[in-house]
Amino acid sequence: AVAEVRQSMPQEIPLHLVPLLMADDNAALKRITAICGAEIALRQDMQHLGYGLAIITGTASAIAQAKNLIFESVGMGAVAGNNLITKEVEAGSSCDIKLTGEAVDLAQLELRPKANNVPLRIIPPEGPGQRVRISIGPGQVAHVAVAEQLVKKKVAEVELERCYRLGRPVPPELKIPVICKYYRLSTCSSGTKCQYCHTPDEIDIARKATHHQSLWLTAPSSAGS
Repeated sequence: AVAEVRQSMPQEIPLHLVPLLMADDNAALKRITAICGAEIALRQDMQHLGYGLAIITGTASAIAQAKNLIFESVGMGAVAGNNLITKEVEAGSSCDIKLTGEAVDLAQLELRPKANNVPLRIIPPEGPGQRVRISIGPGQVAHVAVAEQLVKKKVAEVELERCYRLGRPVPPELKIPVICKYYRLSTCSSGTKCQYCHTPDEIDIARKATHHQSLWLTAPSSAGS
């Protein structure tokens, strides 16, 4: 019998899920290799785009099995077949539908050449106290990751511009979790409008607000099914 040819294939993994594969000295990757025989190497030089790369080397059948096992290991088994994901990002606490629409329009202008026209959709608040959300996808992991970074950037830009224009305090999720160097020198005149933090408590609040700002939805897309 003719031996199957070995080859290598890159697979994008959402950046926040990569630690699941690396935990306990790469236990998940070692288990996958033991099951299917494919070798897996993680590259994280794409972090600035929001995803890591798993380089899978083996026969075609081993690569296909490894890919499915990787998705199952990070809780994305449902999307392993079509590799399309959708992500929802919350707009800022002071963003209404109009302001969010401005951010989405700005993001879409840049997305066309960068992320294969990943669809963006505004989701109105479901009730009082709820925030406007932006649905990104369905699309390939890499394209959705690029779109997410751009959407967050544009939302922050339009929200900050409104805060400065109206003289409003900068909300916690837009704070940079670093002590303001001018505050340390007692020369910061921005007060609550400063984007940097003035106390350790502000740093803690800013970090928590940023951590909870977005939510990955790993349900498979219905598009094309």
